[in-house]
Amino acid sequence: AVVSTQSGHYGRDWSESVKKKTAAAARGFVSEMQSKEDIDQTIDKMFGDVVESVIGAMYLDMEEDFDRVWSVVFPWFQEYYDMFAMQMTAEEEKRKKYRLRLCVDTTA
Repeated sequence: AVVSTQSGHYGRDWSESVKKKTAAAARGFVSEMQSKEDIDQTIDKMFGDVVESVIGAMYLDMEEDFDRVWSVVFPWFQEYYDMFAMQMTAEEEKRKKYRLRLCVDTTA
């Protein structure tokens, strides 16, 4: 799905493209860092900043219509949201079973 706005088009593959370009720019910026963890952390931070800025610009560009922005942004992150939701569901099931065990009287 592609949404057109005054400033351009925002498609589903956009986030992957931006992440690659941000990573390439960040590698030059962080070349003096020693550890791979420092470099990866900096790239992740820079990518987050870029995505946050773009979403903010889209919000303004789309006349502060949150639902329109959400309809564009959510598909970028839906895979991660679905994985997180499945993990949360599994965790909740574990908690329910644990609470049930606590409620069962084993002395009778």
